[in-house]
Amino acid sequence: MNRRRGVTLLELMIVILIMAIIAGLVLPSSQPTIHERLRAAANMVASELELARSLAIGYNSNYTVTVDKAQNRLMLRHSGTNAVLNALPRELITTESTDATVRILDLAKFRDTLGDVEIVAAAELGAVMRAESKIEFGAEGAPTNGLGFIIWLKAGTEAATRYVTVIVDGETGKVTRGLSDAIPPPAGLISGG
Repeated sequence: MNRRRGVTLLELMIVILIMAIIAGLVLPSSQPTIHERLRAAANMVASELELARSLAIGYNSNYTVTVDKAQNRLMLRHSGTNAVLNALPRELITTESTDATVRILDLAKFRDTLGDVEIVAAAELGAVMRAESKIEFGAEGAPTNGLGFIIWLKAGTEAATRYVTVIVDGETGKVTRGLSDAIPPPAGLISGG
């Protein structure tokens, strides 16, 4: 009897190919999806707004966050009347800032993880939505003007473009993150810096 014991090279190659295909389908991509990148950027922006609110409450003063669309960054500063608070706590100063009175969150610095995420619009949420680049938190934690504030972040191109919002409640100053979707900000808010 001449029974074959083992497998041929061809059979082994077929099994390896099938395993590779299955592994490719099962294992997630190492690149974050557009939704993951937008969520990460929204969390960073929301955290910066929450930090400004916390500083305002903690130091019983006003703190302002400025949205710089052209540079794709946020800048946090003390804006109250107590000049002693103008210099931010040392641990809050980022490497992007050479000035102790400003904290900078530069989204471009995180291009390796965030990809092409950019700030495309910011607006006050009053009776009429209007473009605005600053929000000031007062000592109670709410915006000093009593108006809500919204920031749109964008990632992707053409049909794959997605947006996410970060919203500040006008009465409480609490920050929420929206869902990533294909709904852009109103056209009048996108232009300009």
